[in-house]
Amino acid sequence: MLNKKNQDLFLRRKRAFVDAASTLIDSQPFGSISIRKIAETAGFHNSTIYSYFQDSDWLISLASVRFLQPYSDALVEISRQNLRPYEYFYAIWNCFCRYAFSNPALYYNFFFGKYKYQLTELLDEYYTLFPKIKNNHSPLINTMFQGNNMYDRCLSILAPLVNEPGARLTDENLEMANFIIVSTLEEYLSSQIREAGTPSDESYADITMAGEALEDYRKPTAEFLKMLHFIVDS
Repeated sequence: MLNKKNQDLFLRRKRAFVDAASTLIDSQPFGSISIRKIAETAGFHNSTIYSYFQDSDWLISLASVRFLQPYSDALVEISRQNLRPYEYFYAIWNCFCRYAFSNPALYYNFFFGKYKYQLTELLDEYYTLFPKIKNNHSPLINTMFQGNNMYDRCLSILAPLVNEPGARLTDENLEMANFIIVSTLEEYLSSQIREAGTPSDESYADITMAGEALEDYRKPTAEFLKMLHFIVDS
């Protein structure tokens, strides 16, 4: 058990490594981000990182949460609206698509990468380190945002549509619809990455800036929402 002084030092160093990884994510080719570079940026020997994080994939995924903040902020605005579950579903997905398709490499790595089934743990650790930036969402959106994987996240906002006016979802086809939606999202993000350039050759910032300049996110967002309507609407 660490005493308070050692605990504070431990947390400060973890924050320093996350900050360093975030800096590299924002400025370096993704494939070039290594434990050594993160450690050098933070001012430590690379072996030190393994005393704080299980591997570089976990640290990079953890640092990626910082780049999800605009999406989280936008969900706060949706939380304040008095919407039906059907309206919430499309508002949340529209919001997600705008940010995900503007930064496909980061979103793909976070939601479909090595730790895609430990999203809650990643979020909890990040907001333990940086509690001041954690947003307060409505109960429905908070459940979705804290989901442990993309399947759980999608299901949490899809299930309330069962037998809702305007939706054709039933208890029998709910899981199938959820699987199709998440699988299609994974393919759409992969397609955007291929079109933008291989993640190992471009930084997240470069991919994001290119997407915004070309408005690339608008087309896949419209297409994905059209697919959602085809699956969900009666």
